[in-house]
Amino acid sequence: MKSVTLKAAWMGSFWFLFLLIGTLSGCSWFSGTSNPVKAVSKLWRSTDSGLVMRIGISPISPPKSTIEPGAMERFQNTFEEQVRSLKIPAIWLGPDAPDCPNFIKSPQITPAGDFDNVAFAKESRKWGVQALVRLSLLAYDVHERSTGYLWFQKSVEEGRFLWNVAVYDSETGAKIDEVLYPMTFKADENDLKLIREGRVRDVQEGYRSAEKSLTALAKTVSDILADLPWKGFVTEVAADHMTLSSGSEAGLTVGRELALTSPATLFEGKNGQQFFLPGKTIGKIRITSVSPNRAEAVALDGVQAEKGSTVRSIR
Repeated sequence: MKSVTLKAAWMGSFWFLFLLIGTLSGCSWFSGTSNPVKAVSKLWRSTDSGLVMRIGISPISPPKSTIEPGAMERFQNTFEEQVRSLKIPAIWLGPDAPDCPNFIKSPQITPAGDFDNVAFAKESRKWGVQALVRLSLLAYDVHERSTGYLWFQKSVEEGRFLWNVAVYDSETGAKIDEVLYPMTFKADENDLKLIREGRVRDVQEGYRSAEKSLTALAKTVSDILADLPWKGFVTEVAADHMTLSSGSEAGLTVGRELALTSPATLFEGKNGQQFFLPGKTIGKIRITSVSPNRAEAVALDGVQAEKGSTVRSIR
């Protein structure tokens, strides 16, 4: 009886460790609309921190099919306008912003053709960016669907925008969440012909449907970011003094104390996917001076900070 109890306890510990690692790594085993990385972030949430996040918005990836010149620029402007109107305490960095870094304008791609989330995580910390929003137009095409029942069924062709939006966390490099969003609209024979040619402006419901879907996608981004806590990053260390890549624009003030964690460590998950596991809380720091996008701080109680450490608001 005793051996059975010990075995059950061992198995329980094993599964707990397995779920914890999978949660923190954000691997595809757990992907979906209720992403575990987002769930873990709720443990660190500080709704009254008063600190402002910096969030990047990459250029919208165009579809493989032809689309008329100027359409993607118009979609980009509409999406950014909708995102900026959200009630999220954030500084948004779009590709046309004067101070937008290259890793947002032109995200790095791996040899396999995927988004390089590890390179993004490393670069974003230097710039004090907490997250990156990536929107893709997967298709602008004619979509066929069936209507009716049994022998009354018939096929109907309609226009379609197929979007995908993903939000990445800078501390872990993990995808916080991802949503596939199709938007279909009525189209007559002339519209269908224009859609097949990649034209949007002359399609009756073209831009109207696109803008409607972009508004919905902006709200989706708001939902994904709602529970993401503010985080700062240590970029330089000298003895017990350090530099953060966030400053007064983020709401940091002289004398404010923040929790300090050890640097995140690289972890390889399923199918070779790489992420960073967040470090452990090791102490506190105090802000000693601030500039718009930089802050100097000192470690408290003999805590040793390291380059790459993360700081958080103290609840």
